Amino acid sequence: MMITKQETILSALVLRGEKGINAEEAINIGSTCLNSDVSALGKLGLVVLRKWETLPRKQGGTKRYMRYWLDVENIIKANELINLWKIKRKSKGSIRR
Repeated sequence: MMITKQETILSALVLRGEKGINAEEAINIGSTCLNSDVSALGKLGLVVLRKWETLPRKQGGTKRYMRYWLDVENIIKANELINLWKIKRKSKGSIRR
């Protein structure tokens, strides 16, 4: 069984800590609609913090992005959830005799 997009996004949030991730950065890990992915994580009981940021565009000018990150308490919850998903993947991949 493959890693889900939710697990990929959640792992990125855990790894990036307070730096977090925005929609532009999330494209590199397979998310084309980060706000929806974050909403799905919220339905799993995680609190994903957010704030607006303004970044320069390659073509000139600026663009506003929402930056998402987890606090320490939610990083702990996220790691527990990621570990559960890993266990489920291993059990589905095993052959029973």
